[in-house]
Amino acid sequence: MAAEELKDKCRLKDSMIEALADELRDLERRGRWSAHKVLRELTLYPNPSPVDFNRQTLARYLNNEPLDDFDDRDDDGKEYFATNPLGLTIVRRVGPDSLLLKWLPIADPKITCYEIHANGLLMQRIMSPGRSKALLHPIDLDKKMIITLNALSYDGEKEESASVVYKK
Repeated sequence: MAAEELKDKCRLKDSMIEALADELRDLERRGRWSAHKVLRELTLYPNPSPVDFNRQTLARYLNNEPLDDFDDRDDDGKEYFATNPLGLTIVRRVGPDSLLLKWLPIADPKITCYEIHANGLLMQRIMSPGRSKALLHPIDLDKKMIITLNALSYDGEKEESASVVYKK
């Protein structure tokens, strides 16, 4: 596997881990979960053969579907609600340096704005919670990138997050 492909895979895994960690942190704040027990078990009982998660295997795992022991195929590009709750989609390429994005509007009154990141860099802040499309530009469309949409509440807390991968 080429170094750049490995970096892309790590970025995607990091975004999945971040989304799950944010959810767990929120549950802990509400007193519905304790991180101490899980963290202790992670250090005491390392898994000798963990599942190699991508969005496909994560969605199957969360939906209690069987996982193939040696399913190391690349992400199939489909949208999985479990890992894309905002329905973030790349509609099309626009010109030499832009992408048109769309997502599902959120009816939550706590949402005040959206942020769009490309490979971890903040590209846009959309201050209208009713919007569900954006033109992401200027970006280098010759490179593969992970595009992330964050829905933020009035206090700046991330309420929802979704990521998609752009491949040339």
